[in-house]
Amino acid sequence: MSLLKFISRLQNQSPVVNGQASMPLHWQRAGIDGAPFRGTVPLLREDEFESKTDRVYDARNGTFYTGDPEQNMSYIKIIDAAQNGWYTVLYIDRWREPGNVHHYIYVEWVEAYIEAKER
Repeated sequence: MSLLKFISRLQNQSPVVNGQASMPLHWQRAGIDGAPFRGTVPLLREDEFESKTDRVYDARNGTFYTGDPEQNMSYIKIIDAAQNGWYTVLYIDRWREPGNVHHYIYVEWVEAYIEAKER
């Protein structure tokens, strides 16, 4: 599993979810934790990190048409993140309309993040 490939693409950027920017992602410990840290990073000693943070999951779904380059790229990014250990695909279904060489793909997945626990 290697999340290092996502660092240059997403370091300190706020991912857009449902048309709105969410909290920034930080990748310094992603190789250790298996997920980026989301939000403001608290100042913690190594021995405090596990007790003061939580792993959280955001559920997502989408239908993608591989004949549309933008939709196909979105689908590829999901599969890429899943194969590299960041996302987990829960369900996938593919179908084609008769005579069409391109697929429709419905995907349900979860995205893992590390966040500071509520105080």
